[in-house]
Amino acid sequence: MRPRRDTTLILLFGAALGLRLLVVFLEPETRPLGDEPSWLAVADAVTSAGFHPLRLDGMFYPPLYPYLIAAVHGFFGTLTAVKLVQALVGALLVPVVASVGTRAFGRRTGLAAAAMAAFSPVSAWYAAHFWAEPLFVLLLWVGIERVLAADETARLTPTLVGGAALGLAALAREPALYFVPVAALWLAARRDERSLRRAGALLAAAFLVTGLWTIRNYVRYGAFVPVSTMGGRALWEGNTGRTRGEVYAEYDEVGAEQGMVAQHRFAIAEALREIEARQPGWLFEKIASEVPHLLSPDNMVLVQVRRRAYGPVTRLEIWLVALVTILPYLVLLGFFVPGLARLVPSRPRVLLLAFLLFYVLLHVLVHGHHRFRLPMLPAIYAIAASALPAAGAALAPFTPRRRALAALLALLLAATLVPGFVGLAAEPAFRRGPAR
Repeated sequence: MRPRRDTTLILLFGAALGLRLLVVFLEPETRPLGDEPSWLAVADAVTSAGFHPLRLDGMFYPPLYPYLIAAVHGFFGTLTAVKLVQALVGALLVPVVASVGTRAFGRRTGLAAAAMAAFSPVSAWYAAHFWAEPLFVLLLWVGIERVLAADETARLTPTLVGGAALGLAALAREPALYFVPVAALWLAARRDERSLRRAGALLAAAFLVTGLWTIRNYVRYGAFVPVSTMGGRALWEGNTGRTRGEVYAEYDEVGAEQGMVAQHRFAIAEALREIEARQPGWLFEKIASEVPHLLSPDNMVLVQVRRRAYGPVTRLEIWLVALVTILPYLVLLGFFVPGLARLVPSRPRVLLLAFLLFYVLLHVLVHGHHRFRLPMLPAIYAIAASALPAAGAALAPFTPRRRALAALLALLLAATLVPGFVGLAAEPAFRRGPAR
């Protein structure tokens, strides 16, 4: 039996890699949008600095992804090589998701979750574009998977690997750094004779990796900045009544006059001031505004098409893109709800739920966007896969109480999706009339 199951996972990995390579080679010609030009510009700066961190100017963007682009581009001389590496990065998430699902629910659930990760059209699309999320998601979930392995085996080695992976993930996107204490507390909660040792090892490994860049920031700029200053502006942007353009203009003005350290501190101070001014209803307002953005049916593929990055498209084409990218997401959520309602707590499942809660609250605090839900998907895959009849996961029976819970979760989820569908319906590209 075991060879057949391993073969299934190998086939899923191959299918995931093949799908992403097809996207890389067959995607119509497009242009970078959103943050893509910025990531490429920082990668150029890394090359110009000779990869020396102290010669590299700036600390707004986390360093790992620009260094990856610069290294691959410098070695092969083409950005296509970067896309091929990204295709591999995306495909490598598949065995990681399989392991997470297996540890939490069993082997069949793990394989079903891996299949969801392998064939996600939106995730495959990222292979051909320059965003830090795929690298971040892979490292983040390697870290979480190794933490699960450490807890299961009571060994120190997977703990250290998990901490290092989470540290590297933080150098791609800073939120991973804030999840490290949550994972450490979860490890310590086992309360065996070595649980505190494993928790300490996780913290030490993660902060050793990120600490190297923290030291660079201090030596280069004389300020304690763990990874980057991006979070300060994002915090302000997500908690102010000003427009994004107004925030950026004032942020840039402070930076030009006083430098990036003062700029970062100014943004945090302004954010905290505005949060305080919005009490006591701030948290409820933020949940109502940010969660619908985070879970929106919209996605970056549709955004790229609507912005005409591929050139003019017909209405039929944009509806087909919407169908291919939104329908799998809705089906995923359709299985996630009963899986969550029937969940029987166990230590691995509690960690998955803790991560989902942590990540949602983080983006409630800052701001939500459909791109930011990518790191949540492996946990959602595992829980959704557990609800599949063929997965054989040990879930609670569907009692009347759990049916009521599922109905409540479905209603809450529908309420968060409606604003996104309303927003899409208002887009000129989806309206009747001449195609734009």
